[in-house]
Amino acid sequence: MKKIIFLWITCILTGLYLSCSEDETCEAGVIELPNAVALVDGASYQAALLDCRIPKVQTFTLSGSEGGQVEGNTGTAIFIPPQSITNSDGALIDGPVTLELLEFYTNGASVACQLSTNTLNDANAIEPTLSKGMLYINLTSNGEQAFLNEGAQVFVPNTDTSQNLNQFTSPTCPNIECEVLWERNLNTEVTASQIDNPDGTVTTGYLTFIQDLGWISIAQYDQNPDRTIIYNKAPSGYALGNSKVFFVYEDTDLGIALLSYNDALNVFTESFSQIPIGRVGTFVFVSRTTTYQLATDTVLVSPEIIGVTLETSAVSESDLINMINNL
Repeated sequence: MKKIIFLWITCILTGLYLSCSEDETCEAGVIELPNAVALVDGASYQAALLDCRIPKVQTFTLSGSEGGQVEGNTGTAIFIPPQSITNSDGALIDGPVTLELLEFYTNGASVACQLSTNTLNDANAIEPTLSKGMLYINLTSNGEQAFLNEGAQVFVPNTDTSQNLNQFTSPTCPNIECEVLWERNLNTEVTASQIDNPDGTVTTGYLTFIQDLGWISIAQYDQNPDRTIIYNKAPSGYALGNSKVFFVYEDTDLGIALLSYNDALNVFTESFSQIPIGRVGTFVFVSRTTTYQLATDTVLVSPEIIGVTLETSAVSESDLINMINNL
């Protein structure tokens, strides 16, 4: 079956390269244009990951002995207990501590900063979960890494608190520069909650506890049992290293597949057959030279679907974010 699919995709992709009339006058293939065949230097796009993430880090100063509560720009609330912050030797820190926070609540900001909801599930396959929010949380003291010796509370705002959610972390790569692969944290729960605001109103959402710092997502698995594999043919000269292809779900909080690259087929692919059939989504091709290069292709997922990136547009980071959020 795999061989049949391989030949089928190869034939389709080969057909995209050349278009000839009966008199053998051939036009340049759509995949060849408008991008050059020569490989594109990937240094700029690789640097774009931290160029995107670092400016968005919010910093707060806490008392190491007293702990405290901070609230992010998008409503994330973090509650650090007193006498819970330690240095690498396990000694309590009494002086000032810096809390670093990154918040991702939109598909556009997530894709711009090269984040996905790709998750290693219980069957050791990678599938995109449906996330209410993705966060990066870290603590430092005098420039040195700090740690938690007991659980801190993390509140993620959301108007719908009826769903059964889980906490996901990135244990294999918790640092800010990581290409995050989520894994379900079986040692903690996520509960519906609310917080009281100074003006007398309340904010609803979900509450969970963390002890390990780094990346955290409040999410759930897609319940659709009918799944398929997807492919996307990028312009010539683009592969992993100088570009990425995401598949962004429509009508979800955050649902973003990050595709891998199949060298045999020369296509980006999801590869684990974990994309729900019948879901509407958009292939998003992203690269960067002096500016971001963006292309989108919205499809209804059907078995072994192939997307094709024909033409890219030069956009700023803010335009990229807005365009993806408005898909």
